[in-house]
Amino acid sequence: MDLAEGEARAELVALSYDWTAQAASMRAAGLPDAFVETIETGWWTTCLQILPPFERSQGRFQLYRSELEPGEDHDGLGGAAVPSERPVVSLFGSALLPRRLWVTDHALGAAATATIADEALGQGFVEVHTELRDGTVGPPGLTLGPGGWYRDPTLGSKVGEASLAVGQAKRLWIKQILTEGLATGRLPRAHGWAP
Repeated sequence: MDLAEGEARAELVALSYDWTAQAASMRAAGLPDAFVETIETGWWTTCLQILPPFERSQGRFQLYRSELEPGEDHDGLGGAAVPSERPVVSLFGSALLPRRLWVTDHALGAAATATIADEALGQGFVEVHTELRDGTVGPPGLTLGPGGWYRDPTLGSKVGEASLAVGQAKRLWIKQILTEGLATGRLPRAHGWAP
């Protein structure tokens, strides 16, 4: 970190070290696997509560399993990895942020909708829907509707502007859920839909 002419500047510097030996020594010392996994994968798996919502939303894991109701740690859409004993989970792929995308802005046209669908699949979405039948409201999922991105097909809670890429909208949704949870002490749940 440098301070010059009243401005602080930081530089990230990669450090070389024998992380495999570090992980082995941690295991030998009997440290919890969650700490060892952080060394082995680079993904933060402990002390999530100390991170502000923006930083927490950028990582692979955002929640402790203990913050979720039973069954909320997965969205039930299939294709998910085998459940882990890991104490942390990703919001994306949970019941709070299912891997489902709706594109309900019919003004986009077929080519733009197909491009968005391809981008969504590349971002890990497993369901992409392009219409709601008979005016009914479908199950929760990130929605690109007229005027922007929303948390669900009811277009009730706006996530961001329509110009955002799918991945950006997904990250904003994660951040919004974490911010709301921090402010209220309870993570927001999807309401108003029953299969």
